[in-house]
Amino acid sequence: MKARRLRWHGANRQEALARRLQAELASWLDGWSVAPALLSLRISDSGASQPSSWRWMRANAATGSILLGVDASALGRLGGLLAQATQDDAPGLGKRIGERALRALLTQFVGGAGNLIDIEDTIAPGVEVRNPRYGCCALDLHGASFEACMLVDNALFEFWVPPQAPVLPALQPRDIVIGNERITLQVVLDLGKANLEDAQQLQVGDVLVSNAAIDSVFYLALPDARRLVSANLMRKGDQRALQVATPSSRKTP
Repeated sequence: MKARRLRWHGANRQEALARRLQAELASWLDGWSVAPALLSLRISDSGASQPSSWRWMRANAATGSILLGVDASALGRLGGLLAQATQDDAPGLGKRIGERALRALLTQFVGGAGNLIDIEDTIAPGVEVRNPRYGCCALDLHGASFEACMLVDNALFEFWVPPQAPVLPALQPRDIVIGNERITLQVVLDLGKANLEDAQQLQVGDVLVSNAAIDSVFYLALPDARRLVSANLMRKGDQRALQVATPSSRKTP
């Protein structure tokens, strides 16, 4: 059995999805030049199984997938709502318009025609597909004499309502946590550049004359060569000491 990651979406996120898809639905209805209130979306109360006579379509895209189920007889009613065609017209105009309209609506819901979209007829979804613990959200699409069910998968859910990373306060301020840690510091004097061949024959007693002036500052650095501050080498009693000359502009631990 393939393990599936839990993706439970709370009521607020589900309502946010419904509002976002309602906006897409309104845009789609506007293209039909019909009233925005002709169809609306709402969170399904139970997402229970629909009758076996229902027809199901699935739209797949890079953004995710959505399942839509509808009673076959309702396709004619949808076409009638959109194109002012009667349900039982002889040529079956209402049914054909209703089917094409639903395919166009699915395209809208998965992100628009700019995405690579595959729409296919499919079987009724099983219990696992409907399970909200895996991120599925069930919505009802309804209007006058029309009812359909939509199942939005987790990928498409998070496309429209991206998850927000929680901002958690630190248990303790960062400076306090790392303040007592021990580090090794090195004092480095930049002597300038030299040819590699000049360093190959070095012997005890050889004197290297650098390009650095006698009053050049030293650098206090970490073992990985990150410089912390520039400083002057001093003496305090019988100990070596450094007097900070220029603080570092960045505080990288």
